[in-house]
Amino acid sequence: MAEIKKQLTPPPMEFKSNRAEPQAKIMLSPQDFLAIIEISFEGVIITGKDGIILYVNPAWEKATGWSAGEVVGKTTPRILKSGKQPQSFYEEMWKTIASGKLFRAEITNKRKDGSLYISEAAIFPVRSVEGETLYIEVSRDITAQREAESRLEKIQKEQTERLTQKVSEKTRDLNEKIAELEMINKLMVGR
Repeated sequence: MAEIKKQLTPPPMEFKSNRAEPQAKIMLSPQDFLAIIEISFEGVIITGKDGIILYVNPAWEKATGWSAGEVVGKTTPRILKSGKQPQSFYEEMWKTIASGKLFRAEITNKRKDGSLYISEAAIFPVRSVEGETLYIEVSRDITAQREAESRLEKIQKEQTERLTQKVSEKTRDLNEKIAELEMINKLMVGR
């Protein structure tokens, strides 16, 4: 981490508001920037231009099950790749961040224990003091949220199917009653 602290030159952080008040701009030292990353609830991973991991924060370690000691010096695909995204996904990601732009996506990654998790990630380039391009990914595990949404959709679908079935049954019952009444009416009129 000391090496990363020396290398990073964080960009100015702009805090924007929807109100008519002026926007505040502040500069953070690399030490302050990394202190924020260390205490963040979001996972942070910093890699070199070649994808070799240089740093991970405690939240990233917690989400993935990997410790910094196990992953620093390795490439991210070797550690996290789940096989759920097509190669074109990674090609688009690298194309976007290599052009200096922010890349956002939901990525299915693999934890150390082999289980899969869904990560909502933002990946962007920064320059080190030496002018080297580094990539920072800020992510959070949204697996529980997606699972809850899936359960809710399943429940809604089941409820809709039950309601549709009940409406169909009631409609059939009502049609039978109407048919009975029409028959009685014909008998009464025919007398």
